[in-house]
Amino acid sequence: HALCAVIDDIRGGNTVVWNHREDIIPGSQPGGSQGNLHHFAFLSVDSDPITDAKRPFNEQGDTRNEIGESGLRCKTNGNTDDAQTGQEHGVAFRFRHRGDLDRAIHTIRRMLTETTVRASDRRALFVGVSAYEAAGGIVTEAATFNLLLTQVDAACQAAKQRGRNTTVTFTPELSRSQSLIDNTLWTRRITAGLQENRFHLTTQLIASSKVLQSEGEVFDMQVALEDEEGFWAEPSVFMPVAERLQLSPQIDRWIVSQSLVQLGQDPSRLAAIGRVRLRLSPSTVIDPDWLTFLIDAFETHGVPARHICFELPELDMRLSQSAVLPFCDAMRAIGCHLAGPHPLSLAAADRSGWRHLRLDEVVLDASSLAGLQTDAAERLMAEQALQLARVRKQRLLVRNLHDPEMLKAWQLLGADYLEGMAVARSTPILFNTAR
Repeated sequence: HALCAVIDDIRGGNTVVWNHREDIIPGSQPGGSQGNLHHFAFLSVDSDPITDAKRPFNEQGDTRNEIGESGLRCKTNGNTDDAQTGQEHGVAFRFRHRGDLDRAIHTIRRMLTETTVRASDRRALFVGVSAYEAAGGIVTEAATFNLLLTQVDAACQAAKQRGRNTTVTFTPELSRSQSLIDNTLWTRRITAGLQENRFHLTTQLIASSKVLQSEGEVFDMQVALEDEEGFWAEPSVFMPVAERLQLSPQIDRWIVSQSLVQLGQDPSRLAAIGRVRLRLSPSTVIDPDWLTFLIDAFETHGVPARHICFELPELDMRLSQSAVLPFCDAMRAIGCHLAGPHPLSLAAADRSGWRHLRLDEVVLDASSLAGLQTDAAERLMAEQALQLARVRKQRLLVRNLHDPEMLKAWQLLGADYLEGMAVARSTPILFNTAR
């Protein structure tokens, strides 16, 4: 059964998938320490629409063969998810133990990288996971089965909002009624945030290697948007809407201005800080008025540009290089540092374009090498990532380190900067060094 029909029917509120429930969630023998608890995952593989939007996912047939015992089912007639993610191909499978599920997801991610059909192809894997209880793995009620599919779909959509190659486990907060973004509502909230000062800065401490600690503390500057009820929304919720509506440059300017205010008003604080990292949206990078704004902002607040590191978003350099190159030259000319994605996290076709940029730092997502501690091949890839940064005289920041053991592994390898909840949480208490 083509899984696209399953998910599309769920998105449309239909229940015709009930007759195919055993195709997607096959039976299994009960047992194990977790009793009747099972984990069901929906994997969405999004490929670049510029390359080959009609190529079916089953060209990666080796993937199914390698993990055949997982109960894998593939969608082969892809449908368009949205204009930004392009071609969507779905995969569903079930495991009794969450650890087995995580290892299978890790295997698929690695296979998608190793078995890319075209050098110009780029793919991102998003995973939604939900746990359920059922005797022998079989769901016995249609309503429960449809709810399960709705949950993994909602978790998968949340993963897409959080970034490439992410996995999200369903929680009640991710129910479709709560997680779907209402563009009109968020447009109103973003506009009110800019006009009524409802945006709030937060900072997250980044751990530096021992060699770099003498340069001062390093922080990632982030932003939250307060809604009409006083709740703070993370940028992953509202920034996609802001980007589509061309409001993200205004938000980026607010972040820069307020960050320089905070840094400039306390000379002792500024003296203790080495770098403050500010993430830029794609629209800001091509904003022709950005440089004028930035020079004025530095002059107004008296903050040396060397304290600021701008992180470039992941862009399609085939389309953006003519704008990105002069942008980077201008940022370096005024003394700012620049960061961007590590080449190993990019598709092969994108690496040549990024190679022309003079970056001071490169960023690697820790989840892309989740098996680092036990997988010799992944450890070698991590060492190569560090070596490549050294050869290019760049510093390596490893992001999304939520596991203390993974943090320790990257520390031993010699990463320059380490960021994630295993280091410190994001806090509205600005430039807080508590861990």
